[in-house]
Amino acid sequence: MENFRKTLDHCHLSAIPCKGDVYTWTNKNHHGNIVRERLDRGFINHKWSEFFIEDPISHLDFYHSDHRALAYIVSQSVSTAQSHQRHTRFRFEQFWLKDVDCRNIIQESWHHMASDNPTSSLLHNIAASSAALQDWNLRKYGQMGRDISAAHKISAHLHNSHNNSAAHLQQVENADKILDELLEKEELYWQQRARVDWLQSGDSNTKFFHSRAKTRNKNNKIKKLQAENGGVVHT
Repeated sequence: MENFRKTLDHCHLSAIPCKGDVYTWTNKNHHGNIVRERLDRGFINHKWSEFFIEDPISHLDFYHSDHRALAYIVSQSVSTAQSHQRHTRFRFEQFWLKDVDCRNIIQESWHHMASDNPTSSLLHNIAASSAALQDWNLRKYGQMGRDISAAHKISAHLHNSHNNSAAHLQQVENADKILDELLEKEELYWQQRARVDWLQSGDSNTKFFHSRAKTRNKNNKIKKLQAENGGVVHT
């Protein structure tokens, strides 16, 4: 520890202030003696202030770890992007398979039609099932991002409380379970779009899949077309 303090002095480093609950580690002993400590910090020197904005460190939620993740905004860029609505093709979501309603919706939408053309009946059933699944997904999972954000806030509020009663610790455990289930569904959502069917153990990072999906979409986009007269039309 003495060598660590000497290093801080030698490099002229100072601790970055934090916002939120100060504790960054817990033993997660929800059914015994709960222990919390601040073990994780960030440091900057005077050169940093010349180039970057000094923002406080945010202590995020515990999630699957006994340590909080530390979030630090190095620079902020304000940009306004217009959102354009466009029609997208039907895509069966992998995380639907974890919901028992999915099978029921398909069974209810799949009708055995008396027709001389089995292909026509098949296409009709597929269209009816996909439409029903899309409507169901919009009603139940259309606000997934909002649900995750709400679950984050509930989990953070409970973790930041210093109430160590058995009832409170049970609430913490239940809130973490709900959050984990939502994050798992979101992870499957982006995993499918990235077409990545592997996950390194302990490296569940939704942002990775999000980036892969955006890159694939960018590569598949048609940016220009050449007309018969030799001209180029930009899309």
